[in-house]
Amino acid sequence: MRIESSAIFSAVDSSLSQTSTAQQIFSGFMWCLTIAPVAAGVAGALKAQVSNDPSGESYPYLVASGSWVDLPLATVTLAGAVSLIQATNAGYRWLRFVWTPTGGSTGTFSAQFNAKGV
Repeated sequence: MRIESSAIFSAVDSSLSQTSTAQQIFSGFMWCLTIAPVAAGVAGALKAQVSNDPSGESYPYLVASGSWVDLPLATVTLAGAVSLIQATNAGYRWLRFVWTPTGGSTGTFSAQFNAKGV
């Protein structure tokens, strides 16, 4: 059983009002994942994107550009409340997350990624 847990965003300053894209994650063997965002005085949207593009031949096998699409039902809007993105049977090769703060946000944003696979 493979278990993955990592901070995908850590105290991102949302006052800059710019979109932040997390490092892509190889998810070829993951079948269940959750993303727990933590917003302190921040409003915005967090979405998961996936790609099945082939990778390079050397570790960490990152996709150079990639054809990214939004994972259906994997976008949450944060406005002070805690939200959670969950996906099962997520058999995609690559996974990444995109945070877009709403204008006027002044706090910080963090998110924790957890997954299980084989």
